This record gives sequence, structure tokens and C-alpha cells, in this order.
Amino acid sequence: MAQRCIRAGKHIHMDKPGGESLPSFQELLAQAEQQHLTVQMGYMYRNSPAIEFCLKAVREGLLGNVSTIDAAMNRYDGEDFRQLMRTFQAGAAYIFLCHLIDLAVIMMGAPERVIPLSTCTRSDGVLDNGFAVMSFPGGCTASLRTTIVEVGGFERRNLVVCGDRGTLIVQPLELEGNQAGGRVFLNLLEARGGFKQGLQEIPQAPLKDRYADHLLEFARIVVGEIENPYSYAHELLVQKCHLQACGYDVEETLPEVNGLQRYQRANATLSPPSAGEVRVVFFGDSITNCWDLDVSFPGENYINRGIGGQNTKQMCARLTQDVLALQPSVVWFMGGTNDIAQGASCEDILDNVRFVVSRCRQAGIQVVLASLLPVSDYHQHKDFLRERRKLRPQNRIKEVNTGLSEIAASKGAIYLDLFSLLIDANDQMPADLADDGLHPNPKGYDCIAPYVKQALERAKSRCFK
Repeated sequence: MAQRCIRAGKHIHMDKPGGESLPSFQELLAQAEQQHLTVQMGYMYRNSPAIEFCLKAVREGLLGNVSTIDAAMNRYDGEDFRQLMRTFQAGAAYIFLCHLIDLAVIMMGAPERVIPLSTCTRSDGVLDNGFAVMSFPGGCTASLRTTIVEVGGFERRNLVVCGDRGTLIVQPLELEGNQAGGRVFLNLLEARGGFKQGLQEIPQAPLKDRYADHLLEFARIVVGEIENPYSYAHELLVQKCHLQACGYDVEETLPEVNGLQRYQRANATLSPPSAGEVRVVFFGDSITNCWDLDVSFPGENYINRGIGGQNTKQMCARLTQDVLALQPSVVWFMGGTNDIAQGASCEDILDNVRFVVSRCRQAGIQVVLASLLPVSDYHQHKDFLRERRKLRPQNRIKEVNTGLSEIAASKGAIYLDLFSLLIDANDQMPADLADDGLHPNPKGYDCIAPYVKQALERAKSRCFK
């Protein structure tokens, strides 16, 4: 659902955590960043006055060099909740530790190591105890705990941050029902930062609701009143640490810029084409990735290897494993619109496309090389981020398309001019064919599908000559 919203040009508030696949979450963030969309994660303590005081104290050095972080997020839950926990590999840790990991990463940055431990206290196999240790550069450690079998666990939810000049305690983080919580106690070795020596309570406004201020912040970000205080990189780092804390093999899902792991498993399970089979692979960016090929080409079993947000350089990096290794007879290829938005030169874009087409042709693969599509600003009144022509000027798209047609002619590929098909009298993609001005909607795909089918049939016919 989150990916569908981003593809539709929507800002999202996403409940924690960011799923069980790090590459999928990375792709979501990459698409959001490419479209300048907000992704706010539902880590509920971010807007707590007590936590804000704690983070400021650490940031300004009030506690000195931080040596340990200790936090607990406990509760007691019944049978229905236990069954929900059964659906996740790490049980309770998967649902709750992410809140504490978020705070540790905000304070200390990227850890050097994350050690997970989840246990079951009953015979039903549900992992109801979760524990993780994080170690950071400089020797600081964070011990993070959660359980769903502690009576009165809400009252013992706490955060303790210790430095060589002082200790800060937030307890409780909250009380069940959000009636109160967020008491802050500060113990300083000597008077500093306007606070006296010794143990003292620092009054804070109560945490009235875990998400009210959070969602108000989201609204302010969306309308451009403030910038998102949490970067895409921070959200990705928190998710990576969380999956490590839950015992997932993050080495298999380690994020990287070229999307080499996106289709790794699908490729591994794909059998070689059978005798006489004309395999077709669609290769490209989000315009390809969002295309429901089964709807447009029923019964064909075409293979989709599009990745949202990618430029042609990234496509070159994964060409071998996502295209050539699949032994297709025909490749549909569209790429370059993201390059333009990222400021790449026409020469660089065409060099990358030429590499893809040349490698395919050398392997005996027929290529249908599609033009870039036009974009539009018709929907910017709904969302200012849907002003598309500023980053993708039509004159630059036309320049690239001229080069694409020349590459196709020189390499024996079939060039399909979809730009001319989808351009209106205002030199834009018609408003009813792309709801966000960039990606075709179902009607847009329906419009181009017959022409694509015709081009693919031409390419297939060449396979038998």
C-alpha cells in the first residue's frame, strides 16, 4: 500500500516498522526521495516532550560522553495479541524494539554491531521476550528490552542515558491510556547547562497522545511549513538496525544503490526458457515497474524487471543478472527520465542506453527501445510536487528521444515512439492518462499497450528468421 501511495505521488505516514524486506523499504524511500515526497515513520516517542528534552541534552553535551543507553518497552497482552506476534519472525521484538532503536540511533548514529536475542516463555512458541544490544563507536552500548508478559509493564517503560558527566532518566515513558508519563530526572556530577548538581526532576508537559503531535508535524511537513527532521538515510538506518535486532539476515537484504538484490530470488527460481519459448523481459524504471503486464498482455507471462527511481547507469549495473541471465528472446527497454530529473547529460544517458542495447544485441536478443514519455503539470494544483516539467523539460526529453531513435537504427533495434502518441496540444501528457503527471495510470497503460504489443510481435517475428 505504501508503495502504491508513493507511486501515486502521495506523502505517507507509515506505521512502524518498515516491513521485513530491507530492499523493498529502500526502494520505497528512493522513490519518495526522487519525487520529493515525505515518508514519516510512526515512531511514537519522537514528539514526546520528555524525549525531546533527552535528545537535546545528549546533542548539547549536557551528560558528557554517553557510555550507556538502557531502555525498556513492556506490556501485558492476551491471547489475541500473542497470535498476532506469531506472524513475525521475532515476535514482540519486531513490533516494539523499533521505537527504542530509533531513539538510540538518533542519539548515537550508526552502530558498529547489533546483537539480537528473542525467547519464548510459554509452550505456544510465540517469542514474547525481545532483547538487543547495540555497540557504537567510542564504546557506548545500548541495551534494549521488550516483553508482552509483564503485568504493569506500561509503568516500567523507561529510558536511561548515562554519560561521564551525568545521567538522565525518563520514567515512565508513558502510562497505559496515555493519561500521563514522561517524567524526567537529571543527575549531574556538577552544575552545568543551567541545571544544579545532583538529582533533580525536570518538569515536562505530559504525553497526552502518542501520535497527535506526530501527525501535526506530518501535516506541517507536507504543506512546506517545516522540513522533515528525519532524513531518508536515517529511516533506512533505523530499519536496518531493527531487522538486525530481530535476527534477520541483513547481509542478504543489505541495501545498495543499484538494486542488485531486488529480483535476486525471483531470478534464481526462474527456469530457463523451454524449447521454442519466446521469453520477453520488460526492463526499466518505475514506469515499467508499475505496469501490470498481466492486464495489458493477458496470457503472455511477460517478465517485469523494472525498479522505481532508477537511472540508466543503475540499469547498466544490473543488466546481466536481471536481463541477460534470464535468456530472453526479446527485451522491452525504457529508461532515462530519472536521469534527466537528476541532471545527467544527454550524452551520458545515451551512452548508457547504447551499452544496454549493444549487450542485448550481442547476445542475440531482439530489443524494443521505447521513447521517453512526456510529462505534465496538470495535477500540481492538487500537490505542488506534481510540477513535473521543471525537472523534466520537454525539450530535454525530445533531445534524448532523438538520440534513442538513432541508437535503435544503428543497432538493429525497434524504436517505439510513445512520446508522440501521448503528447497533447499543450505539449504535455494528457491529464487523464497520468494522475501524477509522470506515471501512466491504468488508462494511460491501456492507451500504449496496443502499440507495445505490435512492436513486440515485430520483434518476436525476427526471432524465427
